[in-house]
Amino acid sequence: MANSILAEQSLFSSLHIWARHQDENYCTEGLIYLLRLMLREAPSQALQIIGWLTDGLIGSETAAYSIRISGQVTCDEGRPDIEIASLSKTAWIEVKVDSKVGVNQLERYRRELYKKSGDVRLVLLSRSTEALSPQNQPDINRRWLDLSVVLAGVLRSMPAPTKASILLDDYLGFLGTRQMKLNRIGETASHSISEVATLLSQLELACSTAGTKSRATATKTCLGYALGSSVCMGWIGFNITEPQWLFYTTDGATDSKNLQPDLMHQCTLPGGCVVGNHWTNSIDLVNCIDYLNASASEQVEYIKRHLIEESLAAFQSMLVPLPNVSISPAPLP
Repeated sequence: MANSILAEQSLFSSLHIWARHQDENYCTEGLIYLLRLMLREAPSQALQIIGWLTDGLIGSETAAYSIRISGQVTCDEGRPDIEIASLSKTAWIEVKVDSKVGVNQLERYRRELYKKSGDVRLVLLSRSTEALSPQNQPDINRRWLDLSVVLAGVLRSMPAPTKASILLDDYLGFLGTRQMKLNRIGETASHSISEVATLLSQLELACSTAGTKSRATATKTCLGYALGSSVCMGWIGFNITEPQWLFYTTDGATDSKNLQPDLMHQCTLPGGCVVGNHWTNSIDLVNCIDYLNASASEQVEYIKRHLIEESLAAFQSMLVPLPNVSISPAPLP
């Protein structure tokens, strides 16, 4: 189901104009309604989504009829957005769209949640992973972009059209309007704001799935991510005038001064080349058939493998090897 069934008259998107000041509540209630409907109409697919949200606490091994989904649960420590419970298992999901996690908010929820008997999980669903204090951490971090990939995969597995598949497709379309859905890049790779936003989302998710810490950076002409935390391992991104070209560069890398020129020139990666004192690796998305024919999640995997992992491996191979230092034992007195 490549195109949205209700692309021209999305129910969620149409109603959202009346909920501008209740954005998080709207996204939350929409997700709750979707999951409840799918538990009735498509229970096996609903369990896939719930299993991912709760990290397997409640999922494929759970009887769908035993699951209860509630919103705005009232407790002594606040009001978590979603509760998913089945028998002795309970997951609380705190939903964030554009707001930040409150001071000690998750710590308070955890304190209340852990009073329950049985297995519990505290989940944070947000746009991106926040830097939180050790005491204010969830058990599980989930991102809207990752959720959209799960939803899209479930949608592809469903017969169409059914009540559940139509509503799921509609909710995915709504997430796209809020820049919370991972889209794929087509052959046009236009310079539109939506295409640039999609490309940035793909880069961010590729860094995350590669296990590489990254930090968003921007100049007047380039958008992308610096790789690494305390030690910079290079930069990936694109020039806004030619967004179809993704590239990695050692420019700005902490160890760039230790690159060996001969090893830089010997690199055999198809998109690799030496520019001044730096090495770059690039991908032309418009002419990359494997990328263009892939789904959104497969496009992220392609970027992760061919731009991030291969570039970082090449970067490490170009560094001046550390000398082998042998330490002689001190002479006996």
